[in-house]
Formats: sequence, structure tokens, C-alpha cells
Amino acid sequence: MKLMWIKKIFLAVIGLSAGTMVAAGFFAFITAIGVVTTYAQRTKEPELYLRLYQVCVTEYLSVV
Repeated sequence: MKLMWIKKIFLAVIGLSAGTMVAAGFFAFITAIGVVTTYAQRTKEPELYLRLYQVCVTEYLSVV
């Protein structure tokens, strides 16, 4: 019975780690191709909001 709990906890840690790595890779890809800066330029927002766009994308991807 105790072994089942250890196995479930281990699987949960592995699953969360894999999800974190996928989210980090996706964020790196989006940042590398410049989606955030392109979006900010197309909306013609001042440079002040560029950092806000980047923070919003970062926070969204860290939650997802």
C-alpha cells in the first residue's frame, strides 16, 4: 500500500517536470521568433507597453 503512494507521487513529479519543460520550450520558441515584439509593433503601442506584453506572455505560459 505504501509503495503505491510513492509510485503516484513519483509519477506526479515526473508529469509536472515534463509539463514545465514543454512550457519553457514553447516560451523560448515564441521569444526566439519574436512574436511578442511583432505583436507590439503591429498594434502601434508605445515602447513602454512592450515590456508589459512580454511579462503577460511569460506569466501566461508559466501558469499554463
